[in-house]
Amino acid sequence: MRIPAPARRTARPLRTIQATVDRAQPGDTVLIRGGTYRETVVFPRSGTAAAPITLKPYKSEKPLITGCEPVGGWTVHDAAKGIWKAPMPWTLGLGRNQVLVAGQVMIEARHPNTPDPGLGMYVSDLSPLWPTFAEMSIPDAKTAPGRITGKILEDVPDDYGRAACYYGVHYEGWRRRRAWSRARSPARSRWATARPAGGSARAYGGGYKPEEGRGMLVGHMHALDPTRRVALAGQTLYLIPKSGKEPAQVEAKRRQLAFDLSGREHIRLEGLTVRAASLRLDGSANCVVDGCDLAYISHYTRHYNIAQIENGRDTIKSGEDGIFVSGHDNAFLNCSVRISAGAGFYLRGYHHTIHNCLIDEVSYTAHYLNAITDAVSDFPDYENFLVGRTRHHL
Repeated sequence: MRIPAPARRTARPLRTIQATVDRAQPGDTVLIRGGTYRETVVFPRSGTAAAPITLKPYKSEKPLITGCEPVGGWTVHDAAKGIWKAPMPWTLGLGRNQVLVAGQVMIEARHPNTPDPGLGMYVSDLSPLWPTFAEMSIPDAKTAPGRITGKILEDVPDDYGRAACYYGVHYEGWRRRRAWSRARSPARSRWATARPAGGSARAYGGGYKPEEGRGMLVGHMHALDPTRRVALAGQTLYLIPKSGKEPAQVEAKRRQLAFDLSGREHIRLEGLTVRAASLRLDGSANCVVDGCDLAYISHYTRHYNIAQIENGRDTIKSGEDGIFVSGHDNAFLNCSVRISAGAGFYLRGYHHTIHNCLIDEVSYTAHYLNAITDAVSDFPDYENFLVGRTRHHL
């Protein structure tokens, strides 16, 4: 790799990665200084096999590319409970918002805060984003459609979970489902159950009676307490800071992608750190991501179908469900890909390589996707491309 030719050097470093990438030509290496970069970098041109375009840190500095924006302007909301509030004029939607304080992920207010005995995760030291389930049941889908009951709902006040997102596992537990709270009285809790594929139907001819499940409420103010410290109502973010003092270093996710290499060839990303954002390589070829550290790449607690987290859009190809890769001959080498509600990688196309990568804590929404979801067969020209080639090397 070569450093940019003198004619393309600038007198002083540019302020954004995008501004530099816009000038980069085949064979150039973009050196990124340490600091935090809040942007989605889109490549206007490709490199070539002999002269790729490379992005990497300057010397030993550590640039961070994040999907978050700072949240400021904090005032006291409830002094007795230690709740602060600040304006936040954006949202990714109920169940999808993600907040970090000093780089540590916070959890949207949820009920319950701790799982019922026997319903907790059986692996220690997991991210706090994993669900905290209580016993919840659907008594009878025919006589009480949309009804969800549980002991944990019996003693809470009216409207406690109104407008919350319900997130649970029912019947054989082969996938999770979501619904919206409507009821005033928890004792008569009713839920607008837009059923995902598989829905609440008993899978595989099963007939468990009574139905026994597990679930939790997500994203409502009444569940805000010191152990689950974030809630969003309208355009206001509420937070209980651990220090008890005015919140500092608070940021909330605003964009899904850190890098979009779609349609490009021979681009290299080396040694970069990405937080609360993903990558998209849609129709890319011969691109390489080497030694990069990605975490919190996707977060949500609602979905409508496999990897469909919003109606009307392909949220797989958008990168909202994990790192999306299509095209051919792309490679991820020596990377860390951690903590995703959906997949680690969603692959289409052919001849991709994922080698020596740590893929950890993915699919905590449990909806069929894997650490590496290989959907090669739905690539339109798969049969033609396969002739004379090998399949994915994973």
